[in-house]
Amino acid sequence: MQPLSYTIGKKVVRADDCQGVSLAAQANEIDLYCFGRYKYPGESLKKDEVPGINSCGFWKTLREQHYGLPPHQNEGIKIIMALQGEMPITIENVSYVIRPNQVMITRPWQMHSLGNPCFSKGKLGWLMFDVGVRHPHQAWRWPKWLVLTKTELGALAKALRYNEDAIRSVSPDFTKVFVDFVELARTPDMPYRGSQLAVAANALFLRLLAELESSPPVYNEDLTDSLRTVKMFLSKLPLRLHEPWSIQSMAESCDIGTTHFTNQFMTLTGETPAKCLQRLRLERAAELVRTTPLTLKEICLRTGFSHASYFIDIFTQKYGLTPLNYRKAKV
Repeated sequence: MQPLSYTIGKKVVRADDCQGVSLAAQANEIDLYCFGRYKYPGESLKKDEVPGINSCGFWKTLREQHYGLPPHQNEGIKIIMALQGEMPITIENVSYVIRPNQVMITRPWQMHSLGNPCFSKGKLGWLMFDVGVRHPHQAWRWPKWLVLTKTELGALAKALRYNEDAIRSVSPDFTKVFVDFVELARTPDMPYRGSQLAVAANALFLRLLAELESSPPVYNEDLTDSLRTVKMFLSKLPLRLHEPWSIQSMAESCDIGTTHFTNQFMTLTGETPAKCLQRLRLERAAELVRTTPLTLKEICLRTGFSHASYFIDIFTQKYGLTPLNYRKAKV
């Protein structure tokens, strides 16, 4: 089965495949019932069956756990409920516990984990739904099989885009609709499977909209601004210095035009993207020169400098010493 991947600009990104869940099932530590596409576990969904749903179902723990889901991102929105017991989670490095009659929702750009570090005892259901976005500022695209009106889908997207509350309490009506949906995974060979999943998913999204409208979250338009997308890119850039960045590829990775990206970047940093990238690379290179025995070639590879001679020249300009003398001086 092909791995799930998606493109951000020219960069191909592989999504998390929930391997911890698969391993726990293989070790008979959980009973697992689910549908999935790509590398997600479970009964494979056909191409024409509820496109957009990439993974859904539930698991129930059977014994002591040795598996969890470490920090990861998914390509779609993820809706999770603890149907029995409690589950420790983290979202963007903040710890929570999800309990029955509560729902957790994450967006594609939110790093999250399940377990502390292993799954806890209980029953957990989920839906992974791809709305075609990878960044906060992008408009959501819903599949045609959803029967909610354009206005209703717009209201649902707004409610989910303009707030990022980690966990919220839900009514017994929502819990029932959610359970009815995930329990379909018990019968993977049911007749009219695609239609039954579509009907149940429509009921779930309609009920979710009702929940969000009956107890509205606090909306924050800044969550969907392109400035936030650039800010999130900046936060990850120190871990991606080795990549062959250009201003164009940076902008493409954020799905933003080059001029707009540059303006937003300078608003946040006061530097052009090129100057900021060079500064970060030199600072990281200096750290590696000072604290590791890595060769100059290895340091260049880790920090994105394609030519050692150029690296030595600009390093010397910035620090007043060649890399080797800098290392000897232990500045």
